[in-house]
Amino acid sequence: NLPIPYSVAQHSVMVSHLVPEEHALAALLHDASESVLCDIPTPVKQILPHSLNVCDRIVEAFEACSLSPEVKASMLTLLSDASVRKVLARALPGYADLEARIQGTIHEAFGLPRELDAEAVAYIKQADARALATEKRDLFWVDDGEWPNLVGVVPAKKRIVPFSGAAATDLFRRRYNEIMQARALQAA
Repeated sequence: NLPIPYSVAQHSVMVSHLVPEEHALAALLHDASESVLCDIPTPVKQILPHSLNVCDRIVEAFEACSLSPEVKASMLTLLSDASVRKVLARALPGYADLEARIQGTIHEAFGLPRELDAEAVAYIKQADARALATEKRDLFWVDDGEWPNLVGVVPAKKRIVPFSGAAATDLFRRRYNEIMQARALQAA
């Protein structure tokens, strides 16, 4: 385990540095809906809208993912509980839509379009994958080989050193202020 947890704030700052400057604010906020909703790992979210049996698809995703054996066993035990499966089967299919609506509201609050254009989405997805590849390299204590969603993705050169929650929050605020100052100068 990491001595200091790696935060979404620190991840978001990294992603904002991996995109062209005109997309930096959207990249900084790309996971902002997680401040309202709990985070569901991307591989799990990807199967939700397409699944007839959501719980079985979640179990398959956890079996295939690269968590430690202890965490994986705990999650699979939890997902085998009938009451948990009942709640998930009702709640999760609408998660992607709810997340998109919340993210759109956050975009509007920060002066971004409710839905980003295809170029911005592509840059942010690419940067997010690069950040994940960097996190895999620097933060995962078990090397379980290549992840299918990271084939061909090159990690960032700079190594990740996790910050405390307070330091990550400060880093996020400073990056936000830097982006907003640059946007104000461009508008002037």
